[in-house]
Amino acid sequence: MRRNTLIFWGLCLAVMSCFEAELPEDIDNILEGPCVDTLVTDFFRPTRKTALQAVKGPELIDQCAFRGEEANKPEVDQFLSLSTDVICILDQNFKKVLELEGGNGQEQGIKIDSLQNYAFQYMGMEIGNEDFIYVNAAELNDEQLSDRFPRWKLEPIVACGGGKTYWGALFNITTTEFSDLQFNNPK
Repeated sequence: MRRNTLIFWGLCLAVMSCFEAELPEDIDNILEGPCVDTLVTDFFRPTRKTALQAVKGPELIDQCAFRGEEANKPEVDQFLSLSTDVICILDQNFKKVLELEGGNGQEQGIKIDSLQNYAFQYMGMEIGNEDFIYVNAAELNDEQLSDRFPRWKLEPIVACGGGKTYWGALFNITTTEFSDLQFNNPK
């Protein structure tokens, strides 16, 4: 009996070590939670996304879209870490951002055509006792992303110009609605 128990635990440890060996190096930056996408019409799970550390928050919201007279820079009380469950809520409602109209200080009424081909960075924020996710988006292919922003999974993408190529929006975790869609100026 004791020998069978030892063999059982030995096999369990062997199986567990195999699973650990297969984990990618940047497991902390992979946000693949158990989101359910069935019957959720607004579901979208980006293939290129990362949640930045809260300490990067001030740098992330120092975007060109927030500079100038017409800018609507969020007044953040504090930056927050994001859990997989919260990212799941965003994924389940992501397509709602396509309904939003935004602007860039020069033009208003601009909409996002598609969520494909963007890389997304997420930052948790508390604004006026409500929790938000700031979504920072950059429409770049893999080569452009690695050339221009090789540390995009760790460092904020801050770019000036580019118009609809770069945008940001706030997602309210409680109401599951987007607001404050801002695009970079065209130049």
